[in-house]
Amino acid sequence: MPQRQAVATSLAIIIPTAFMATLQNSRSEWVNWKVAAITALSASLFAYYGAGWLKTLSNETLSRVFGAVLVIFGLRMLLLGKA
Repeated sequence: MPQRQAVATSLAIIIPTAFMATLQNSRSEWVNWKVAAITALSASLFAYYGAGWLKTLSNETLSRVFGAVLVIFGLRMLLLGKA
């Protein structure tokens, strides 16, 4: 699957699963709605512009960026001992 399609498919899967988890957590009154609303608004704006930026990158570049991010966070976890 091309990287661009993999990203879009992953995001489409996250929406219903996040909704169901939020529904359950909300029933338990574990959701801080003020923090959630502020974070969701800012993250949505960045996601909108990020998706536009995604269109301009080749699959090769996207794969390299994704790989680099995985390596950076993996090294961080190994060196700092944080999972």
